Amino acid sequence: MKKVLLVTKASIYENDIAFFYQILLCKNYLEAREKLEEDSNIELAILEEEEGTEEFLDYIYLFPNLNIKTLIFLKQKSTKNMRTYFKKGAFDVTDERFNPLNIFYYLDKMENEDKTRNYVKKLEKNIRTLNNEIDEYKVLYETTKILRLDLSFGGIIERIIELIEMLVGGKVLFILNHNYYSAKSEWDKLILLKKVLKHYNVFSLGELSKTMPGYEPFEVEGSKLYNFPIIIKNQLQGNLLVLLDRSNKIEERQAELINNILSQSGIVIENAFLIKEGEKRNIDIVKSLVKAIEAKDNYTKGHSDRVAVLSIMIAKEMNLDDVKITELEMASVLHDVGKIGLSENILNKEGKLTDFEYKLIKEHPQKGYEIVSQIKDMKKIAMIIKHHHERWDGFGYPAGLKEKSIPIESRIIAIADTYDAITSDRPYRKGKDHEFAIGEIRKNLGKQFDPIIGEIFLSIDKNLF
Repeated sequence: MKKVLLVTKASIYENDIAFFYQILLCKNYLEAREKLEEDSNIELAILEEEEGTEEFLDYIYLFPNLNIKTLIFLKQKSTKNMRTYFKKGAFDVTDERFNPLNIFYYLDKMENEDKTRNYVKKLEKNIRTLNNEIDEYKVLYETTKILRLDLSFGGIIERIIELIEMLVGGKVLFILNHNYYSAKSEWDKLILLKKVLKHYNVFSLGELSKTMPGYEPFEVEGSKLYNFPIIIKNQLQGNLLVLLDRSNKIEERQAELINNILSQSGIVIENAFLIKEGEKRNIDIVKSLVKAIEAKDNYTKGHSDRVAVLSIMIAKEMNLDDVKITELEMASVLHDVGKIGLSENILNKEGKLTDFEYKLIKEHPQKGYEIVSQIKDMKKIAMIIKHHHERWDGFGYPAGLKEKSIPIESRIIAIADTYDAITSDRPYRKGKDHEFAIGEIRKNLGKQFDPIIGEIFLSIDKNLF
């Protein structure tokens, strides 16, 4: 039952309003102060305007912990007095007559307002909870979408990082298998890693992964850092680090959500690890094949690497995705691998090739395809190699493919290969300059080369070559 302090000199029968409230009746403000000092649980003070009303309001609001609402009945209508009482913190002021009926009316009104206010607060809390749940479902839905996409290992990690950064508003980085991953190459994240390594006096990401405390935040040079262990098949595989300003923190529900994301991602990350290991093995095989070619052909040494660099420059100007660029790089490095079966006399011949020798040279794209296609997961790269000597007009080899039926990566390599062939020294001639090579490529757009890719190549700043 609410306690109500009633201050009035009028004769009033308090039982008229005491059915729902505990009434503490005072004849003056001195008595009222004594009541307040005795009982801090009084929630409402109803005051009939008298001399000293302002001072009593001042007294009440010297003690904000009392948390008392005040209702004042004016003796006569006065806008000035109303304004004064409201400024001093009165909850409500009325010029209605001071009697039990009006007192009960205002008590009931205030009670309903309290109920409404409490209901609104509860509703707002429920809405916040609901919005948080919706946000959580959105994040988990986005996680599921990411895991279904055919992304590279780096692509998966980058999307997960972006998702968690959106969730917590901080900066996120992964440490996995002793390697560092970030959504972008941000220097402040690299600097942070150095600070953390220094803080724990360790020299490798592997050591750091085992040393950092889990879940509880710790400060590193003015920033707050959270560490979420990444557990895959009951083994610690790495850590997700979240960097926040010192004034911010990760809420419990956010921490649970991050752990859910990492749990969902665990299988995909593990599969991506396996794929990456497979790619590493393939790259090792590629390097071995390239060394074998270079040992036979003096010209080939460095040519394949230069073609790869040029091809990647074109691909990035075209905004090709990371997967295509990786495949293009491997195909560029290996595009002449089919020459491995040719004799050194033909490869390094200074004079003009005979028709038979030229026929053998033209077989190298097909031979390269046959060699590379035997390597696991490199069929697509083998196909790019096979068609890097096709022509836009259909008069190339080995299949006579035309226009967009030629793989886009093969069309890119054709231009890069031609540019480097023209500008490099060959056994039978000296290399030409950049302007000559550009002129030859421009003349053959729409004939030998894809005209759109060719224009992109020609637009690249010559200082980058």
